[in-house]
Amino acid sequence: MNPKKNVMDAKEYMPPLENRKGMIRLDFNENTRGCSPRVAEALRRASTEDISCYPSYDEFRKRLSRKINVKDVLLTNGSDEAIKLVIETYVEKGDKVVMAVPTFAMFAKDLRMAQADITEIPYKDGMAFPLEGYLDEAEDARMIIIVNPNNPTGTGASKKEIKKIVERTNGIVVVDEAYYPFCSETMIDEVENYDNLIVLRTFSKSYGLAGLRIGYIAAKELKWLRITHHPYTVNQLAVIAAGAALEDEEYIERYAESVKVEKKRLEDFLDRNSIRYFKSIANFILVDFDRDDVDKLLEESGILVRKIMADRPLFRITIGTKEETDKLIEALEEII
Repeated sequence: MNPKKNVMDAKEYMPPLENRKGMIRLDFNENTRGCSPRVAEALRRASTEDISCYPSYDEFRKRLSRKINVKDVLLTNGSDEAIKLVIETYVEKGDKVVMAVPTFAMFAKDLRMAQADITEIPYKDGMAFPLEGYLDEAEDARMIIIVNPNNPTGTGASKKEIKKIVERTNGIVVVDEAYYPFCSETMIDEVENYDNLIVLRTFSKSYGLAGLRIGYIAAKELKWLRITHHPYTVNQLAVIAAGAALEDEEYIERYAESVKVEKKRLEDFLDRNSIRYFKSIANFILVDFDRDDVDKLLEESGILVRKIMADRPLFRITIGTKEETDKLIEALEEII
């Protein structure tokens, strides 16, 4: 039996997740240092009851809400579920949805499943944020999507720019802040000021919990999202881990600082060798190597990076540890 037509017309999203352990993983923007030791310790203390009992969220939700100074949050199974949930709740067939491209692939995937009318705004030269394009399309949009900092470009929008967009439209403005710990811009402190603003965050990147799948949504009104949401999508071990991660902000701050240091080292290497890249405020860099086989050659050296476009030699490289950066630069020297 065939599925719905829009499912038949879609392509399967298949990220290269297999056979990555033991490699230098600079392909998925993970925290390659791993999670805080407090997380590992908290998971070791987890009881059989924690595993056998359905998860409870209230205590952690309240702690998290206080920490980021909002009334409430909705926990999700990573930001992937958050994206799907927001689109399922607010977007109907034929609704106009505006987003800049290239950006995180899950938005387009879920919008196509919703049969939305997607308006794509290309990033400018240098991958600068296309504010004017957003403003031109904002007034009649049902939803506007902003990934800040953007994946895969690493570039970002200022709070002032995003507020202009929020105030220009009556539609929902979704701001994905998966990489917010690496930059100074956030809209989380504005969610109580705007009825049409939704902010998404994840514990997968800076907190190093990608394997546990936990994120959250912040908005002035969560009622409709809760109605759409299934009640048990976040497991109890993820909640325990995220709670421990919140207690070790110093670990995240040290990680973010080390990203700045190692990113500068990689940028200096690229500059010395006249290799084009796009200035990033995230924990990765988008690099134009002017050849298509860099990922394959690096993989032979045990290093994984991500080719972003089939028709352009653009590669996204996660910023790793000092040792990982040393090995990356050594391998690149052999290639170029």
